[in-house]
Amino acid sequence: MTAIQVVHVRSLRSSLLSLVPSSKVLPVNHRILVQNNSDGSARRAARTLAKMLSNSLSCTAVAWLLVFCVSMGNVLSGQPPEKQTYLEFLAVKIAWFDAFYWILVIATSVHKLLSEEFATPDGQSKLSFIRITAKLVPPLLPFVFGVTLLSLGGGAAIACLPPTTRKFKADLYWTLVCCAFFVTAADVYTRHIFKTETVAGKTRELKRLRSRKEHETEHRKSPTRAQYLHVYCQSLPFCVFSLLAAAYAHIVSSISMKTQWNLTAFAVASVALKLLFQEAMKGYLSRQRQIPANRSIAILVAVPTILVDTQLRTVLLCQDSLSSTLVSSILLAVVEIVLRMVKTLEVMHKVRRIKSQNNSPPEAGAQIQVIQNATVKPSTHSSTARSRSSPMDRMVRVRKLLTLHAAEVYSDMNAEYIAMGCSYGILFFFGSHARFSLGGADDSTNVSHAVSPITIATQVGIELVVDFVASSLEIRLGVDFESFNDDGAYLAFFMMVVSVTNIHISSGIYLRIHPIAVAWQTARTLGTVLSNSLLSASIAWLLAFCIDHGNIFSTVLPVNQPHTMFLTAKMIWFWIFCWIFTIAECVAKLQPETFTTLETPGKLSATRIWIKLIRAMCIHMVIATAVSVGVGIVIATHHFAHDKLKADVYWPMMCYNLILTVTDAHTRHIFRIETVSGQSRAIRQSRRSKHLVQTSPPVSSSRRPSLVQFRKVFIQNLALIISGLSAGAFVHVASSIEMRKKWELVLFAMCSQTMKLLIQATAKLYLGRRKKTPSLRTMAIIVAAPTILVDTQLRTVLLCLDSKSLTLVGSILLAIAKTALRLVAALHMRHQTRKTLAKYPLPRIGMHPEHKVVKHLRAQSLLSITASLSAPELEGIARVQKLTALHAAEVYADMHGEYIAMCCAYVIIICFGSNPRFLLGGNASNKSFHSFELTTVLVQMGIEVVVDIIAVPLELHFGVNFERFHKDDAFLSIFMVLVAVVNTHIASGIYLIAD
Repeated sequence: MTAIQVVHVRSLRSSLLSLVPSSKVLPVNHRILVQNNSDGSARRAARTLAKMLSNSLSCTAVAWLLVFCVSMGNVLSGQPPEKQTYLEFLAVKIAWFDAFYWILVIATSVHKLLSEEFATPDGQSKLSFIRITAKLVPPLLPFVFGVTLLSLGGGAAIACLPPTTRKFKADLYWTLVCCAFFVTAADVYTRHIFKTETVAGKTRELKRLRSRKEHETEHRKSPTRAQYLHVYCQSLPFCVFSLLAAAYAHIVSSISMKTQWNLTAFAVASVALKLLFQEAMKGYLSRQRQIPANRSIAILVAVPTILVDTQLRTVLLCQDSLSSTLVSSILLAVVEIVLRMVKTLEVMHKVRRIKSQNNSPPEAGAQIQVIQNATVKPSTHSSTARSRSSPMDRMVRVRKLLTLHAAEVYSDMNAEYIAMGCSYGILFFFGSHARFSLGGADDSTNVSHAVSPITIATQVGIELVVDFVASSLEIRLGVDFESFNDDGAYLAFFMMVVSVTNIHISSGIYLRIHPIAVAWQTARTLGTVLSNSLLSASIAWLLAFCIDHGNIFSTVLPVNQPHTMFLTAKMIWFWIFCWIFTIAECVAKLQPETFTTLETPGKLSATRIWIKLIRAMCIHMVIATAVSVGVGIVIATHHFAHDKLKADVYWPMMCYNLILTVTDAHTRHIFRIETVSGQSRAIRQSRRSKHLVQTSPPVSSSRRPSLVQFRKVFIQNLALIISGLSAGAFVHVASSIEMRKKWELVLFAMCSQTMKLLIQATAKLYLGRRKKTPSLRTMAIIVAAPTILVDTQLRTVLLCLDSKSLTLVGSILLAIAKTALRLVAALHMRHQTRKTLAKYPLPRIGMHPEHKVVKHLRAQSLLSITASLSAPELEGIARVQKLTALHAAEVYADMHGEYIAMCCAYVIIICFGSNPRFLLGGNASNKSFHSFELTTVLVQMGIEVVVDIIAVPLELHFGVNFERFHKDDAFLSIFMVLVAVVNTHIASGIYLIAD
């Protein structure tokens, strides 16, 4: 192969040089070729690949974002995709596509005008991206709303047809037809602005008028209908390609491909279709009088490659066979090499034919200029106007051949990477999604698809090697890719448009009516966890900001405030936040309830519940606050109490129990005497204890809870307070220990995790021995508190080391440990379930066909239980439900705890890292100023998200149900805020240095 390539190089060079037989010009040509080769074909190929990969990555990122948005469906409905109607999900999908398409089309149009000089009152100047956007968007707004309504209305009308017509995917084709209106409107106004406001446009328009001997007239404020029609006809090829690609994917999705022969035939047909599109475009462009611009050639060649190759790679990846996927990748690479070599040979053959037609050479100066244009950088203007000689015409033909070939190869390479990125995004988000079936006619409702990292690395690696080798050889043959880098940004925006269209086609073709829910449950669970964590981090940052400013009513700067004043203000800020969010938590408890105090039983608004609670407990609030602040001031005035004993940390924590007791007792009292559920529960308890036989609800004579009720609530809340005090004591002890060596840090991390697991295990043991299964909110509270309180301090200490390598290594090790612990816990839960069910008869349970795990686990709840179960069977199911509920609560709370712990650690570093009053990290750090890099945050968050994306589907497969926690989402989110507030208070108190 190498020898053949060398022959090709020499042949093409000799063909180009033989077009100019003058002996006086040959040395100049030789110098030109030597200069071209001196740059190094390998280096130029690497530069081209780097530019191409950056564009492809940006296109892939936009495509993945659209796939993610489509996979979420209508997030405002609060319903999972499988519970949303087909019309609702389809309308949201079209709306997302239209939004992305408009934004990218406008960005592409704006980029066309970025390089132009605008005629302004102050003279000629270039405008920024924002100013051009401000010029272009206002006249386009009517088209934006009009075409969007047309697209949505047509898609919705088609979706309202009988379900039997949905298989024709008419809504997909309709939205693709509307794309032409999108492009037309944007392009027409872009050209209008160019002609009326830019220097080049005005000059060109003036020349046109003079050539036609017309008088200069005033420019129209808006384009004419003829201009709209002209641009619409020009944009039709892209629309036609999109429709053909959608039709091809539609046909393929309805064909059964169960054998390797079917897959091979499909791959051959895909490659043939792509080549047919490309050759048709090349034939059309080669017949143009003037050589088209590089961007036009690249666009027309890249579109079919992206649209067809994505469907091919998606189908091959859906085979879920690593060996088949790798073999197909290698075969596609071989086919690509062969096709590129054949095309190069064809170009060389055509150049030889031009050589054979050589009759009379032009002058030497013209020869040199033409060869430079033909081999260095093709121009968009024809040189035939200056020379009508036959050799000059042949030189233009050579230049057109090389330009078309370079554009084809460049676009093909770019499109291959974008097609791979789009196919990976489709597999990642739609592979196990509730609304999509990627396997086409062979896919069933319980099949999910995934892509292996090995497959991605292998495919991309093979493509890189092939492109690098082939590009180096083609550059040596005279193919120039450097000229396309000038239009790199414009091509990147346009490729984003094609990628978005690609995703829209795939999501429309693979959309199904009867979904599965694993992917949605995973996305919804992670979305809820991340939103709650973000809320907690925001409130923690607000508290840290307030603490950092100390007494805001003082005219003295926080750094210069007396230590007693600053310490007292810190404790008061903590109590204010505790009161606000504890009352908000109680409001969240009562908001779903139906109150009987109204004329007709109904629900109360959050504001009315707030007023009711504050009015009922205002006296107790004043007493609790007075006691807390009074003792807090005494502690702040004694240096030994707050410097050594850190009483300013522990006393507010104990006062927090008073706040919890007051609010919780009054909330329970209101629930018991004013709500339908509370009165019904009181009746049942009275009948059970035989203290009251009448059916009327008991009416309490007291408007406030009794002392016994206060004491009961106080004791129940001790577990949470003890967790906070234990975490504070742990950090207090750890901050006084010197940890200068790595093994000491490792020991500290192990102790932290051991303490967290010990507290969690104790809480689970306590909950597991209770006869009645605790509520999910109770289990989440008891398990989440130690995770957040302990992990935050561990991550704060690691961040305070100010060593990026140690922090990243620590994050990776923590992620590995977490994954291993979650896997062990899931396997242990599964073992306990089997062991429990072995003691009881096999339950006669209605098995759901999608829950294959039931065959192995024999109990999934969780299941539809028949009425004929005996007492032992019911007892076995109850125990299994308790086991799975406890494990789900542990994992759900642990996920919350990890993200909130990371966010709290970042907040502590941001607010206290540069404050001279705080020494973060204790004796583990020898610096008074701490910060962290954004890359550290992204890496830590990314690792955590990847771990959860891997672990959550596996746990769902094992029977863990996270959906039940979404009922208490408002309550749990506020509770997580409270834990984050306590967390920030502990860190600010422990790391506060003495005056």
